[in-house]
Formats: sequence, structure tokens, C-alpha cells
Amino acid sequence: MGSALRASLRSSYRLLAHLLTWQYQPAMRSALWEIAINRERDHIEDIEADNRSLKAAAAKFVAEAYRKTRKEAQVETKLPLSTFPPQIPYTLDQLRDDEWLPA
Repeated sequence: MGSALRASLRSSYRLLAHLLTWQYQPAMRSALWEIAINRERDHIEDIEADNRSLKAAAAKFVAEAYRKTRKEAQVETKLPLSTFPPQIPYTLDQLRDDEWLPA
């Protein structure tokens, strides 16, 4: 598994920050925001389709990325870091489901 591919998958978990922002700043929701979420999901799906071992390692990548994306969501929303759960609140199935958005 190439390091560039791993980095690409990790960076695509920007999806986590989008979902946190969607969930914790509902007044900011827009069609453009939903499009950005769907693009991230499509990007992840494409990467995983090209490399099955990346798909199998997705849980590890998500867990590693969450700490950083939690901080990113805090900066983006200007909400206290404590607003966001210390552990990832979404399952891999939810992250991959293009019909699912947090309430």
C-alpha cells in the first residue's frame, strides 16, 4: 500500500469535519455543504475501490484522523472543542452512506 494512497485516504476524511460542522452548526447547513459532504464520500469510495486493503484499514485511518478533524471543526465553527465528542460519533457505515447525515 503506497504512502501517497494512504495520505490521500486520510486527507479525504475531511468528511469527518464536514459532518461535525453539519451536526453542531445546523444554522449553517446549505446545499453546497451537502454537496461537499457527498464529494468527500465519492472520493473515499473511489480510493477504496482501487485498493481493497485501504478499505479494510479504513477504521484505523478514521480513528487516527478524528483527533485532527475534531480540532479542525472547532476552528471552523468557533465552538469550544468540548462541543465535539472525544471519540468519533459515526460508524464506518454511516460515513459511507450517501443518504445519511447526522441530525
